[in-house]
Amino acid sequence: MVKLPIRWMLVACYAGLFALTLTVLGAGVRWEVHRYLWRDGETRLLAQAHGGGRPMRRGSRPPDRPLIMRVPALQERAQRFAMRLSSGSVAVRVLNPLGGQIASAGPEDGPPLDTAQVDALLKAGHRSHRTWLESAGDDRWQVVLVPIERDGQLLGFAQLASSWNQADDLLNALNGILVFGGLVAVGFVIVASILLSRLLASPLERLADVAGRVARGDLGARTGLGGGTNEIHDVARAFDEMAGRVQASFEAQRRFVADASHELKTPLTAIGGMAELLRSGAADSKRAVATIEREVDRMGGLVGDLLTLSGAEAPEANQARAPVDVASLVREVAGELQVGDHRLEVDSPGPMMVLGDTDALHRAVRNLADNALKYTPAGGTIRLRCRREGADVVVRVEDTGIGIPAADLPRVFDRFYRSDPSRTRGTGGSGLGLAIVRAIVKSHGGQVRLDSVEGQGSAVTITLKSL
Repeated sequence: MVKLPIRWMLVACYAGLFALTLTVLGAGVRWEVHRYLWRDGETRLLAQAHGGGRPMRRGSRPPDRPLIMRVPALQERAQRFAMRLSSGSVAVRVLNPLGGQIASAGPEDGPPLDTAQVDALLKAGHRSHRTWLESAGDDRWQVVLVPIERDGQLLGFAQLASSWNQADDLLNALNGILVFGGLVAVGFVIVASILLSRLLASPLERLADVAGRVARGDLGARTGLGGGTNEIHDVARAFDEMAGRVQASFEAQRRFVADASHELKTPLTAIGGMAELLRSGAADSKRAVATIEREVDRMGGLVGDLLTLSGAEAPEANQARAPVDVASLVREVAGELQVGDHRLEVDSPGPMMVLGDTDALHRAVRNLADNALKYTPAGGTIRLRCRREGADVVVRVEDTGIGIPAADLPRVFDRFYRSDPSRTRGTGGSGLGLAIVRAIVKSHGGQVRLDSVEGQGSAVTITLKSL
């Protein structure tokens, strides 16, 4: 199948529809003009007949009935009658009831006698007239055949004819004007269609080109057409946003694979090293087994966090919801903490109900509390608060710990991200705690925000819709 660019399809459609419309309109105009000329000529001939050669008043219609003679002797009066009906442009023939000519007057080169028309009028009951076009050499004539009666008896027929050549000339001139004007108009429409189709097709062609580049792996390609106001620019803007999300997703996936590989590599290396030492007998078995168990626990925790994060981000994570007392949940988390030398403050009057998953919300608040303990030196303060603000339930976890540099704040909720560039594990953890918190809160339709000042402490706020 031949591939036809959309701009040429638009040009063909515009020009084709315009040409079709112009053709129908031109045909309608020509038909109306022809009908007007036909009726005007017929009216003049009938007026000539019924008026006895005298023209009728303008705008009046001649009667659609036979001519009435006062005397029955049509044969003797036929020539005088023909001369009275004729004029310089109207040829008249007087016929007997059988269609034979008995008199004529007017132009000598008038149309020939057509007895078939007489027969047709007789079969129709000769109560009205009959009109047709008759050719005579290079000329054409409009002919009207009118019955002549006296006291309901058919005496004969009057045939009046006028030249149709001027009408033909007018119609031919009209044809030429319509064809020439139509071609010029179609030409202008084609030029305008090319310009318009270029205006419409260029964004689509740009969109198709960028879509192809994205499909081939160039995820950074963008249309740059989002500034317009029509539907094409809306599609381009939506495509750019979609491409941006796809690019971010692929980049996050690559980072995830790289970070997960890095996180798993350390315990696997330790396990492999201890296994090698045990095989060679160079290591204390108890110490090696303890190291292997510790690294296995670390790997198990990492895998568990990954499964939790994956479950929180799954589309079905927002199903199976039930009323949850967040205030009671916060008090429960506070009771589970081993604060040691830290000071713990809890302000969580209840109940404060939301619709959610108890286990998931418990995990989110516990992650925040564990982080606060982890990064707060001995003697510091941890605060867990829950309160109602309008239609929301707000949980806030504050600490007086080491804080987070301002440059790292935009990425603290990313998977495996740590503000420590050396990625040391002095504080433990997998780097997934805040990512899990964000996924859980997002699956509940809430919001999470982290505020921190380096050297002074951090505060994480969770906002959920209350029941």
